[in-house]
Amino acid sequence: MKHMLIAVICSLVIIGHTHAQSDNGNKFNQVWHSSLTDFVKGNLVNAGMDIDGDGWGEFLVWDVTTQTYLLYEAFADDQYHIVYRDNELLNFFDLDRDGQLELVKIHQEAATLQQWMTIHEWNGKNLDADLSGGFLEPAKTTNRIPRTFWYGIAEGHGFDRGVWDFKNFDGDQDWDIIAVDAKLSVWGGQVVRWNEGTIINILEMTNFDTDAPQLTLRYTSGSLANGMRFFGVYNAYIDIDRDGLMDNILVSDHAQTLMGIRTAGNDQYDPIVVSRLTDALFYHLPSWPIVADLDGDNVDDIFFGDLDGQVWYTQAYQDFPSTLSDYNILLLNRVVAKQSEPGATNMCIGGHLGDQDGDGKPDIYFFSKDINSLIDIEYQGGFAGDASSFSFTYTKLHFPNGDLMNATMWEMQTGARYGFPLLDMDQDGKRELVLGAVDTDNMATRGIPTLYILESEHQAVTAVRKPFNTLPVKYQQLTNYPNPFNPATEIEFTLAEPGWATLAIYDSNGRLVRNLLSEQRPAGRQTVVWNAKDNNNGNVPSGVYFCVFHSQDFTATKKMMLIK
Repeated sequence: MKHMLIAVICSLVIIGHTHAQSDNGNKFNQVWHSSLTDFVKGNLVNAGMDIDGDGWGEFLVWDVTTQTYLLYEAFADDQYHIVYRDNELLNFFDLDRDGQLELVKIHQEAATLQQWMTIHEWNGKNLDADLSGGFLEPAKTTNRIPRTFWYGIAEGHGFDRGVWDFKNFDGDQDWDIIAVDAKLSVWGGQVVRWNEGTIINILEMTNFDTDAPQLTLRYTSGSLANGMRFFGVYNAYIDIDRDGLMDNILVSDHAQTLMGIRTAGNDQYDPIVVSRLTDALFYHLPSWPIVADLDGDNVDDIFFGDLDGQVWYTQAYQDFPSTLSDYNILLLNRVVAKQSEPGATNMCIGGHLGDQDGDGKPDIYFFSKDINSLIDIEYQGGFAGDASSFSFTYTKLHFPNGDLMNATMWEMQTGARYGFPLLDMDQDGKRELVLGAVDTDNMATRGIPTLYILESEHQAVTAVRKPFNTLPVKYQQLTNYPNPFNPATEIEFTLAEPGWATLAIYDSNGRLVRNLLSEQRPAGRQTVVWNAKDNNNGNVPSGVYFCVFHSQDFTATKKMMLIK
């Protein structure tokens, strides 16, 4: 049955650039690259942040050569500089759900092979090139756990969100941490983690409101088969079986394998490993799953790119194993021309969902060093598993010396590979992608940078646009009506998926006035009414108030005016 379905889809497949679909015109220009004195080579860790709230976007990278985290911030059109650096493993999250990102660090102790977390608040100073902005000493320190709970430390992959993330996975109010680790092995005389097997761990952080949050192991897969190196933790959380609880899809870039993890609630997890080794067409998966309901049929569409230049498609069946079944994954398209010479590859890597030109049609982005191009696949309507429902645009990419980005940059991929949103970081009304590389071919020694900003050619109508209405909404603006108001106002927000949500009112001096919401909520558009009363049910005076909303994927603040 599967091969009959593939045969139908293959009749629409495009080989290389000779495609029937028209070019959708979504092109990017290279507008910035890093200095080799600042950044040698490494990974993008996070992007699309505005930690100090000054309107200039930030992104975080890990330089494997200097073992340093570098936080870049825009300061003018197409201009970026380093505003924070640190040698500890780190990333940024809003763990206390107050609308302000905290710095989360992982510390290691070699003698005991243990790790622990510290959580740091922003110090209130604008982040700038003089490095005066930063973060306070930790108010919270977790207990110690064995160091094997976090992947990539030995190899310098950094503390990135492709292999771990905080989520409300099982639906309670505590943070869950799903982390991918790899089996230790010896390579080149050194102990490293590579492709000798993978361990999936899920921890829970409890007692977060105290100064000593507790990390507790809730699930471990044990060592999976050799050759499985799983990724995709960040952006593949969906409620596949529509039971109100999250499921997760991971991919392996060293085997034709997908893995699903589902929760039954109450810290109970059920792994599903699906082998694809029997299908020679389906090659290693270096792109993270892209999940969205493109065709508006209330069923999530799921896309993967592979190392053979192909994009694959499946739907979210209510039965989780069926979603990842060999019979339900279809070849959508070949977007990279097949290379026939010995040793040649056909990489289709990265993976990001956005709406680059703001036309209401979602775009999927991949990068291929084999054709030196960024690939934009734009949905035009129709069945999302049919190649004729998409148009395809290829943007040729060049190094600063004019040479095409070629096979020497085989690790290079869209910085959005972990699901970072396409944002306007430099306030010029055009959206950017960050492109970075580990540089496995010593490009730095030849004076070629490995960190780039690509900017859309399209000028957005506004710096912030409404998301396309066919997709689950994750970044929708918080609204209230009426505003100004008296005696009550209705506050509206949207959740893309079920999860924990908080809603609180603060006065103009930053004092908490009313906790309106702090509970597990279903997906969809929702409203909460504030009747201008405080937590003691007393009437509040006229003035300016701020509504602060937080979910696991969305934080927003809304200014409101009460007039009596």
